[in-house]
Amino acid sequence: MFHFNNIFTYRIFWFVLILSALIWECIVLLLQYFFYFKPCVLCIYQRGALYGIILAGLIGIIAPNKKICRYSGILLYIYSAIEGMYFAMKYVRRQLYPSPFDTCDFSISFPTYFRLDKWIPFIFNPIGDCLTKEKQFLLLEISQWSVIIFGLYLIIIVLILLINLFYYIRLFLRE
Repeated sequence: MFHFNNIFTYRIFWFVLILSALIWECIVLLLQYFFYFKPCVLCIYQRGALYGIILAGLIGIIAPNKKICRYSGILLYIYSAIEGMYFAMKYVRRQLYPSPFDTCDFSISFPTYFRLDKWIPFIFNPIGDCLTKEKQFLLLEISQWSVIIFGLYLIIIVLILLINLFYYIRLFLRE
């Protein structure tokens, strides 16, 4: 029987997490290469956060019953969702309230030992400007959609963690 209090021990949770992030990444690449959206530095950082969520899912799906894999996956998922939300909010702020003092970087700053922009340039090379407003979809800019997407990832993890917390509190109070 399926219970939300131990959802992290099910491979289906980690599979759905990987699948959702892969779908978003495919949509982003489709927008870039078929609809000619030019990703900026903040877009690339958000892609990195999406790949962090994919990596979290891969870590969790390896052995969800082992605490080290499960907790590593959960922590990486939380970190990646928070980082994605941070860069998405920064992107929206720059587009909605442009300022000459708050400009977008011209190049991405990956660590020298992890130069994704050099290794995989067709995914991680920024070619756009953060202040350029791209086309809209359902009355929202792409930057606003990224806030919604990362917000959903955060809401899901917070809800699941709260369900787990209340379950364990209830178990503790029964004893």
